[in-house]
Amino acid sequence: MTSHQGLPVIDADAARFRSFTETHTPVVIRGLFDTTELSSIRTLDSVRARLGEAVVNVKGNVLERYVGALDPKENFSWSKILSRTRATTIGKYLDEIEQNQKNGQVASEQPAPQEILEMIGASEFLSAIEAGQLASGHKHGSLPKASCLVFLATQGNATDTHTDWDGRHVINYQVFGRKRFLLFPPGSGPKLSPVEIFSTVRLRGMSERSLKDFLQYAGGVEAVLEPGDAIYMPPFYFHHVEYLEHAMGVALRFAPPPERVVASMFRCHRDLWVQNVWARIVHDPESPESQEALAAFESAIAASYGSRVEKYRAILALARSYCERWGVFGEDPSVAWLSSSDFLEHVLSVRYVKREVSPNASWGETFWHAKERTRLAVEMFGRRVISFLQQV
Repeated sequence: MTSHQGLPVIDADAARFRSFTETHTPVVIRGLFDTTELSSIRTLDSVRARLGEAVVNVKGNVLERYVGALDPKENFSWSKILSRTRATTIGKYLDEIEQNQKNGQVASEQPAPQEILEMIGASEFLSAIEAGQLASGHKHGSLPKASCLVFLATQGNATDTHTDWDGRHVINYQVFGRKRFLLFPPGSGPKLSPVEIFSTVRLRGMSERSLKDFLQYAGGVEAVLEPGDAIYMPPFYFHHVEYLEHAMGVALRFAPPPERVVASMFRCHRDLWVQNVWARIVHDPESPESQEALAAFESAIAASYGSRVEKYRAILALARSYCERWGVFGEDPSVAWLSSSDFLEHVLSVRYVKREVSPNASWGETFWHAKERTRLAVEMFGRRVISFLQQV
């Protein structure tokens, strides 16, 4: 039985579901894939029998890898940490976690194996909401309309609180095991004290009482999904996901924003001001206020600045002005100091780096080159801080 606090629960009715996507309201959905083969695998044994040979990549928990990058005892680069993955099959992975209940390795957020796409097939529900043909992996732009990812991890793992940045609607379907979802609207950003897309409030490890209190304080909602349940997450919602048991889920990302919106969205730095502007635009991209804001951001992105920090500050000021005009954060639009510090301005402004790799380098190549250089500087700073604290 699905448990939920503050979330409505509906049966898989496309017409009723559209009322939630239109208002960007989270909802739990029951019986989403009852008419497909995917609904027949809801236990470890059935998954092993049907998907045992499907290939997945296994790696460590995301946040723990981030923290590990700052360990002064480790002498490796962030790129090496990211590459520490190994290919295996779902069957072998399930064997491993049964032998080692505390296995921290996860096969999470990766393109869904073809076997899963075949089991979903031509879902009546997806057809009714015009999601189109599913494709495996992250897809940006308008085609395909829907992409599919798989999440598989052991009990005790978690995806710590963050927001996605592609502006798509998301349905998370639970294949087996139980997971807890905690969702926060974009307007809750100031109470989550985010840096980039990550909240600095770590919910994992909180007592149940503290967690309930924080949900109430920050305007969050909670749902524990059983096999066969699904949850809808609107664009730009913060979400925290806990594995209460060994569990596997499938995420469907659909209804991308118009290409014109996507083109500017991915060229902006990421903070709670900018996030809430894009959330408003994505909600109704054709409205006069969205068109005006989009044109203003296009102009700001294309303008010339003395430095990337100046560009960061200009776009931040523009985003803040729209949030205040729209009353996004109510009467008190103040934000946590972390989102406005001089130190972070230099880190987050890497999004606006000038082309320095080569004259023919793509924007993506230039960005990742600059981000790696910035990451190295931040890591070195972190190591020095840790070394100092160890001597105190």
